[in-house]
Amino acid sequence: IVDVDKCVERIAKFGPYNLIFSGNCFTEIDIQVGQNLISGCARLLKQDGAIIIAEAQKNYSKYIVRELIRYSDEIKLNVYYPCPPDNRCNEEYCWVWRDHEYQFPQMKINGNPVESSARGKLTLSWLILTKRDISIYDPFSSRIPELLWRPIVREKAAVGGVKVPCSG
Repeated sequence: IVDVDKCVERIAKFGPYNLIFSGNCFTEIDIQVGQNLISGCARLLKQDGAIIIAEAQKNYSKYIVRELIRYSDEIKLNVYYPCPPDNRCNEEYCWVWRDHEYQFPQMKINGNPVESSARGKLTLSWLILTKRDISIYDPFSSRIPELLWRPIVREKAAVGGVKVPCSG
């Protein structure tokens, strides 16, 4: 993406959108360009719209997800997944609690394979941003509101030696 504004302008003609999906895009662009792209796409969403981002599960992808989560507050998008509301961690990488693997078919151009062998399974990190103030944790917390719903990666020591879950 060379010019984010032109990209958003082109797709705006067909909007507003219920869903904007991006797969394996944000690892190919600078984080600032990614933030500008998310900001532009957020303006193209319907009131109940969502942006879904799927990236190969690598440390850099997890770093990008974390940065986009932090930026989402600035552009008034809610994190549906992976973070619960009001629980943003300070970890370097964003952790997701569900892995999805995909087996890709052999890619061909004019009948000729692009690579010498088919691509193996790909594990993805996901980020889902919505205009609505909802979270993947809402159904759980509505059923059992007395529990604290969030992913637990590791425990960190808090003030007074009490350990608290970190969704980092």
